[in-house]
Amino acid sequence: MKKLFWLLALLLSSCSTFSQDTVTYIDYPEVLKDAKYYYNNKNFERAEAEVQRYLTSDSDVYWHGHAYLLLGEIRENSNQNAQAVEAYRKVVGHGAGYHSAASAQALYRISWIFERAKK
Repeated sequence: MKKLFWLLALLLSSCSTFSQDTVTYIDYPEVLKDAKYYYNNKNFERAEAEVQRYLTSDSDVYWHGHAYLLLGEIRENSNQNAQAVEAYRKVVGHGAGYHSAASAQALYRISWIFERAKK
């Protein structure tokens, strides 16, 4: 019982040392750098065109989840929330077989869209 108490105390003390304001950073691939550039400069139309070009090209499927995440962010910032949710759902579907920061971010964005819609 004493060992269990100390183990629990150690676990709780180590958890409290982690930063509570940690931001998940999504590392986009090099092939999406143009789309990310346009997105960062609020040229959402060009950014979306770049993402769509990537998704329809003969590209590495591994990064499709990230492309759909960026597409969702573009559409969300263009006030196209229904289309953003659709893109975010594709992220979750793409990353269903493994733990994915992109999937976690997509789920968060979906919940945030629905939360704002309630107001």
